[in-house]
Amino acid sequence: MVKIILGLCVPSLWFLLIITGGIWICRGVFNLRRNEQTLTGLACGLIIQIWLARWLALFLNPMLSSWVSAILVFLAGLIWVLFRDGVKFWRKFPLQPLEWILLFFLTYLLTNI
Repeated sequence: MVKIILGLCVPSLWFLLIITGGIWICRGVFNLRRNEQTLTGLACGLIIQIWLARWLALFLNPMLSSWVSAILVFLAGLIWVLFRDGVKFWRKFPLQPLEWILLFFLTYLLTNI
């Protein structure tokens, strides 16, 4: 059980960086309702991360390029939301508790296929 939980920590952190950065980017760029921001942010963050990882893989090894691109997506979203909302953006963290459970379940499912 502990091995499964530790195995989920690394992909969950990677996925959390992508989702959070994507949601913050979509929140700053598009005018979306709150219930549309999560799914759109997930898709936007994943697409941007894949695109960046493919370009960075020309210069870095694939695992490192994947992590660097996830961090870049998160930082881009953080900079965008800080520029737009200021420091009070922490009150509007994008993921609700039910979405965290779904995130861990999807991470477990996708890493064990």
